Amino acid sequence: MNYKKLAVYLLIVLVIFGIWYKNTRDTKRRLHEYARFANAYAGAAVVAELYRNEPDRFLRARDSVYKIYDFTAASIDQFQQSLKNREEDWSLVWDAVRLKTDSLAKYYVAHPVTHPIPDSLSIILPPAKK
Repeated sequence: MNYKKLAVYLLIVLVIFGIWYKNTRDTKRRLHEYARFANAYAGAAVVAELYRNEPDRFLRARDSVYKIYDFTAASIDQFQQSLKNREEDWSLVWDAVRLKTDSLAKYYVAHPVTHPIPDSLSIILPPAKK
């Protein structure tokens, strides 16, 4: 048996596996980042609607939503700029935003907010299960 050939084939297989693993890991990381952005964006859209006539409360609530997902207004803008001219990635992001916004809308149809809530985070988070 020719061990040099076997070593070359093994090396090729290892390189191919390494490339596949790196691409898979990067894709998962990117999709996680897109989902995090979608949650923050959809949450901000909901509080924008809830506080449409109260700009000060909206800004506090929006910043609370962003904080949950480890964003700031500046990092949201930076994230959007990072996807400039990347239509395929934007498509993934906006699909995630649409799904999250739809699920939040369904929740608020079933659980309308009819009273002022002192804690802005409780507006976008489902109640804790007892």
